[in-house]
Amino acid sequence: MSHNSFKVGTAEPTALGVITPRVEQLANVAVSGVATNDILQYDADTDTWSNTPTVPPSASNTSPIILIGRGESNDYANSGYTTAVGQRVGFYDTAPINTITGATLNVTAGTSWVHSVTLPAGKYVLTAQVYPVFSTSGLWALRWLAGASVYSSLAAVGTALGTYGGASSTLIGQAELTSTTTLWVQVVGSSGLSATQGTAIAENGVLYIRKIS
Repeated sequence: MSHNSFKVGTAEPTALGVITPRVEQLANVAVSGVATNDILQYDADTDTWSNTPTVPPSASNTSPIILIGRGESNDYANSGYTTAVGQRVGFYDTAPINTITGATLNVTAGTSWVHSVTLPAGKYVLTAQVYPVFSTSGLWALRWLAGASVYSSLAAVGTALGTYGGASSTLIGQAELTSTTTLWVQVVGSSGLSATQGTAIAENGVLYIRKIS
């Protein structure tokens, strides 16, 4: 009996009967000029698989983002802000991510506390999470602002949410900016918070912005 009586596609066995087919040797596969990162794509009209080039995800071909907050510890007193109404909220990160071309993270001098972001024209999804320390029943209510312009609904964390209609500690908004604009998270309601916040806000606060166009 011939050792190559059985085949897989066009792949023939060795003298020991071992068959090691390559993809292009299968019956309904037509590949050429194969390169790194190519994928197989199926065409139902021809019942054929062929290679198609792809580009792996990278900072240049995915949605640009800003991400601040990795659980690092730092006293909120260093942020330059308090938890009072009208104050901005600081977000702490010694190595924040910023892949939005033209965007600037504005920090309190001599610290890694980001108090605002300056964004170029475009459309954005805005997200922020906070976790303050309370000394008694109360709340901390926040909004995304740029001057007097509001870019989100109100979000609050605490035990007196009924006054503000109820929300969560995650603040989500969107912005369609026609020119370079500085935005921040601002306190719009505050009660029952501890005068000393310690490291809780740094360790649990997160700010995330995604540019969608």
